[in-house]
Amino acid sequence: MYGFGVATTVIGVAAILLLRPKPDTPHLSDIAEPTQSQLKQQPNKVASEPVVNQEPIPSSTGDAAANEHKRIQPEDPRPENYSSPPTGTRCEEEISTSGHGELTVKNGTSEDAMVRLSDAGTDQIVRCFFVRAHTSAHMAQIPQGTDRLTFTSGLNWVESESAFSWHPLYSEFERAFAYSEEHDSEGVQYRSISVTLHPVLFGNVKTKAISREQFLKGHRRITLQRP
Repeated sequence: MYGFGVATTVIGVAAILLLRPKPDTPHLSDIAEPTQSQLKQQPNKVASEPVVNQEPIPSSTGDAAANEHKRIQPEDPRPENYSSPPTGTRCEEEISTSGHGELTVKNGTSEDAMVRLSDAGTDQIVRCFFVRAHTSAHMAQIPQGTDRLTFTSGLNWVESESAFSWHPLYSEFERAFAYSEEHDSEGVQYRSISVTLHPVLFGNVKTKAISREQFLKGHRRITLQRP
């Protein structure tokens, strides 16, 4: 697995960021298609542009340089039993759910992730949710605004600490995600963004390593909603 441990490590991410279609962009099979109900309500009104994260490319200096991009294997073994909330479990701190925007996060890694979409200006949590390893989560009703997308990955989520106890890493996408809506006689044109947390070759989005404090920016902790 390619790691997210180095601050400038380029990793893989996927997805849709909207309005300027790129027919020649690879990995279109990773893009979530609108449901039938969505097509009936808003025919041809979901703006989408593939935005694919980038996998590290080995340099000519050999395997040593290539391995610098891979996550360092921890000395302590991977736990067999650990706390892992269901995929899609959301946080209590979320703000308005009155928008039309959508976000799909695909976690193709072998570790769990907590994903946070927050307002770039106020740091208020727009969406915050859990995505288990090798699963996907879909969020809807995201309001208009410019947001930053961060996530932490690892194993054994400890809610009282708002962190994974087994080798947590923290990352942020290096571009903002803008949600906008346009109303006309046919309905509402809105944005649907799909992102992967695993490396993808020839991607065009990067992430950078951040601190736990930067991940929690504006909040002391994250509290998950109870079923």
